[in-house]
Amino acid sequence: MSGEGATLDPVTFEVIRHRLWAINDDQSRMAARLSGSFIVYEGYDFNAALVTADGRGLYCGVYILQHGATIDEFVRRVLKEWRSEEIREGDMFFTNDPWWGALHANDGILAMPIFWDGRLVAWSGIVMHDDDVGSPVPGSFVSGARDRFGEAPLFPAVKMVEGFEPRWDVERAYLRNSRTAEFNALNMRARVAALRTS
Repeated sequence: MSGEGATLDPVTFEVIRHRLWAINDDQSRMAARLSGSFIVYEGYDFNAALVTADGRGLYCGVYILQHGATIDEFVRRVLKEWRSEEIREGDMFFTNDPWWGALHANDGILAMPIFWDGRLVAWSGIVMHDDDVGSPVPGSFVSGARDRFGEAPLFPAVKMVEGFEPRWDVERAYLRNSRTAEFNALNMRARVAALRTS
């Protein structure tokens, strides 16, 4: 394959496809093994996805499809909000906001840019269900809420990780709202570890 308009032979295509599948599945399984939530490691309420540099879906894992299918939308929102020079290797962006791509407040997305030779070439993301993220009701499912202010606090995209290390101040603000802060902290570490495998 060389030059513009070149085609990819079927064997090379299958090798690349299976390698992407393996990377994505390794991330998902690592996150599940490290999670402190039985909803994740027993119920498989999570998924991972790989996304192109400009935020188009590339590969979605085999777990809950809806989770993986929203990561590209979140990446596109991050790309709109942050200038390219503000997105660096080792950064990871987080949201639990349905208006930013999460299915509901309990489903936290963490997405990381992937760089090659100093150039952003792709994104990797993972969604995991956190047991409780605040609200008047334990578990954060408020069926009688009249508007979004009667539900759990929402975090539009925040830079949760810099230099592959969670930002303690931002993470503390997120965990402060939860009745299960220790489990949620473990889930965040599981997300970070999973993305670092890409």
